[in-house]
Amino acid sequence: TLTQVAGMPAPSDIDGRSFSPILTGRGGFSLRPYQVWYSPDRNQSAVLRGDWKAVWMQDTMRVFNLAQDPGEQRDLRAAQPAISAELDSIRRIEDRRLKHPVKPK
Repeated sequence: TLTQVAGMPAPSDIDGRSFSPILTGRGGFSLRPYQVWYSPDRNQSAVLRGDWKAVWMQDTMRVFNLAQDPGEQRDLRAAQPAISAELDSIRRIEDRRLKHPVKPK
């Protein structure tokens, strides 16, 4: 946002969206249809899309429907293979797209 307002290109190593169109009154802003989160040590990650959330601890994936199970008690990965595959695909795409910090020593 700040680099765009200043007339400069955004750094290529950040993940974000400019909301300057809202500030300047020249457009709108919408979030991605999903959000991806990584822990600093890269041992955990999550994808949130609508009511669905996938969580990875190390390489073990669990899938939850937050509308039906806000406490994340029932893993639906096996029961919802299409949703599981979609959330896994989102994570893999983002994993290739984003630069990740080196793990601390």
